[in-house]
Amino acid sequence: MFKKKVINIMKACVFSDFEILGGKFMNKNFKSKLVAGLMTTAMLFSSAAAFAPVHAASFSGNPSMTFKKYLRVEKEAKIPTATFGFTITAGKHKDASGDTQEILAGVDVDKVQVGQASFNKDSSVVAAATGVDAKGMQLAESDVTVDFSNVNFPGAGIYRYVISENDPSNTTYFTKDSTSQALDVFVTREDTGLKVDAYTLHNNVEANVKDESSFANLGKNVGFVNDYTSYDLKFAKETTGNQRNPGDEFTYTLDLTGLVPNSTLAVSTNSDDTDTHALTTNSISTGTAGTVTGQIVKLKAGQYFKIIGLNKGAEYTLTETGKDGAITELSTTTQYDGKKNDNTSIVNTDKSVNDDALNANADITFLNTKDGKVPTGIIFAVAPFAVGAVVLAAFIIVKMRRTAKQ
Repeated sequence: MFKKKVINIMKACVFSDFEILGGKFMNKNFKSKLVAGLMTTAMLFSSAAAFAPVHAASFSGNPSMTFKKYLRVEKEAKIPTATFGFTITAGKHKDASGDTQEILAGVDVDKVQVGQASFNKDSSVVAAATGVDAKGMQLAESDVTVDFSNVNFPGAGIYRYVISENDPSNTTYFTKDSTSQALDVFVTREDTGLKVDAYTLHNNVEANVKDESSFANLGKNVGFVNDYTSYDLKFAKETTGNQRNPGDEFTYTLDLTGLVPNSTLAVSTNSDDTDTHALTTNSISTGTAGTVTGQIVKLKAGQYFKIIGLNKGAEYTLTETGKDGAITELSTTTQYDGKKNDNTSIVNTDKSVNDDALNANADITFLNTKDGKVPTGIIFAVAPFAVGAVVLAAFIIVKMRRTAKQ
């Protein structure tokens, strides 16, 4: 069928050209020779095509596979917004030896499409995962797809690819999984053509392949694991002094910069202020710039406010503006019990606390002292009357005794 179409097309093209030239060569003998030549040429082309290498433009089976990417995040914290990318390269060819199979270097690497791992506050969280040490933290997971649908496998065999993780967007608070994962693609030959039978992801790029048991101890399908390094910022209010009032409410302004953009911060508090307590449900958004500006928090004595999961390196400034927004009360002192990554003074003259690079959990206590002097002597204005009353009382007592004797 193919040859017939080629001959017809070529005949039409040639004869058409000849007719345009005025039919100079349009004799039967020339036509017969020309047709014979064209048929011979077509047969040669078709024979050459039959012996050319065959590349399967498509194959049966699953054209893609997925593996898990995990992000370790401290408990109670929200999962930060993050994206991780990957690079795929061809693995090394390994000859068959003894009972091991030949491993072919991956082909068409540039046509393999590797997806990204994405995380945010709505990511799935699991308590445990096979082959992954949770280290006492929560495990957020993301599926990563590797698509081979555009790859032309030349034949059956085991094709090895190597997947590596790219550098995170911010290495201050996201660690990189520097391990390389081998992805073996098992291609088989069937009557209908090639078929991708299975995929195996493992952590030994030099591993030999015997059978399925070859991967029992190679971290099969574990994927990649990263850590999110974060700390907590907690501040509390305490009052002391004989003039303190447990019902006094103090206002704080919190500013944060250098945060993970487009993320959500978890909050814990025992404040009974409606807006402050609402943050435990609504949380705090870091916005596209990774900042929080002018967040108001109100606390009374014995109350605290805690932000869970601030990324390492974040900067905060916390300022006490006093009871109900007024000037801070008498004899107020501010104590700081947190940690800082340098030796400079943290407590400022304006009753604010600043840390330019959070490097540990911060625990701050604002202590307000309010004392007043209580009168201990007799007030001078009433002293003469008090002395007169004492003299009068003594006179009455003496008089009564004399009368009794008489």
